[in-house]
Amino acid sequence: MAQAAIMAILLASSASQPCGSRVDISFEQRAAKLDQRPSMRNDDITPGKHIVCPVLNAFVQNGDMRTNGENVDADTVINSLMRAGLNQPEYEGDRLPPGLTQSNAFEYTLGIFLKNKAGNYRDEDGDLTLPIYNFPGTNHEHNSHTGITTQEGLPFDAARWDELAVRADRKLVDGRDCFSRDAWAEAMRSFEMKYYNGTGSHDIDNSKVRSGHSITAPEAKWGGGWLIGKLLNHGAEKGNEIGGKRLVAGVSQVFNGMVNLFWTGDYGNLELYKARAKQLESQEGKAGLSFPWLDASFCLPVDELKALLVNGTYPVSSGYGAMAKEEYQEKGKVWKFPKSRCTATYFQQGHEGYDPHAACINGEPPLVDKSVVAPWAKRSAIHVLFGKR
Repeated sequence: MAQAAIMAILLASSASQPCGSRVDISFEQRAAKLDQRPSMRNDDITPGKHIVCPVLNAFVQNGDMRTNGENVDADTVINSLMRAGLNQPEYEGDRLPPGLTQSNAFEYTLGIFLKNKAGNYRDEDGDLTLPIYNFPGTNHEHNSHTGITTQEGLPFDAARWDELAVRADRKLVDGRDCFSRDAWAEAMRSFEMKYYNGTGSHDIDNSKVRSGHSITAPEAKWGGGWLIGKLLNHGAEKGNEIGGKRLVAGVSQVFNGMVNLFWTGDYGNLELYKARAKQLESQEGKAGLSFPWLDASFCLPVDELKALLVNGTYPVSSGYGAMAKEEYQEKGKVWKFPKSRCTATYFQQGHEGYDPHAACINGEPPLVDKSVVAPWAKRSAIHVLFGKR
C-alpha cells in the first residue's frame, strides 16, 4: 500500500517535466469557482480562454487532446501524452539528484490525477477529471514566476514576455531572433529568482518549497486525500522530493521540458540526465543555472516559442507532431521518443547524439510497445483509481 501510494505521488514536476499543477487556494474554493463557470467546448478556445498548461494547450489546439467541457479525463491524458512521445522507459542508472529523473506519460498522469482525487474533482458522470481552462490554483510554478502564460482573466502578459524575449542573443540564418543555450539558461534563472509579486529576488534552492505553498498546508486541507496530503507535506519538508521525484518544479524545469519535447527532441534522453547532474555540481549549477538541452549549437526561435505559448502552435522548424490517433489505435504501439528528435541536428547521422539503434525511420520515431511506458496492470489502475466511486 505504501509503495503504491508513493508511486502515485510521482507528480508532473520532475526535471524537464512539461507541465504540472500547483495549488494556491483551497480545493473547496476551486470547486466553487468551477461550478460558477459555464462549460466550454473545444471550438470555444480563444485568446480569452487560454489553457492553463502550455503543453496541454498545444495538444488541445491541434486536436491531439479532446476535452470534456473544461475538463479532461485521466485516460485521455495518458493516451495523448503517449502519442506525443513522452515514452521513455523508467530510468535505471546510478541514482541522480532528486528531480532529475523525468516522469513518463503514465507517471505524469497518475501523479496529477491523484492530486485531483484528493480534491475530488469529478465531471457530471462522476469520473475524476483534470481542469485545464483558466482554473484558479492549477497554474504551475512557471506561470506565477514569469506571468507569460495563463492567469485568471489575463491569458498572456505581453510586458512579461518582453522581459524574456529581449534576452535573445543570436540570429537564425533567416534573421529571426533566437536564444543560445547559455542565454536561455540565464533568462530562466532571472525569472526563477524573482519573488512572486515581481519585485526583488532570492537565491534558488530547489530542495525547499517556498513559504505559503499549499503543499505544506495541514493534511486536512487536502479534502478526502489525507494520506496523499500527509506524504506531500512530508516530502515538501524533507527536500522537496519523494522517491527521487521533485514535488514542486521551478521555472527552468518546466520551460526546459517544453523545449526538449517540441524542439530539441532530447526529452527522456539519458545523456540529458547525466549532463544535468554534472551541471548541478558545477559553480554555474550551484548559482542556479540549468542545463537546458544537449545541442550546444541549437538556438531557440523566439517567434516559435511565443506562438506555442499563445496559440499552442507546434514549431515549424522542428516538424514536431503527435502520433495520429488512428495509427495509435491500429498498431497498439507508440513512438519511442518525440518526433522532434527526427529533425534535431544533434541526433542525425554524423553528429554526437546519433544512435543507429534508436534512429528515426522515414522521418518518424521507431515504435515500442505500450507496455514499455505503461503495462496493462498500470493502465488498469487509471480506471480503478479514477473512475466513479
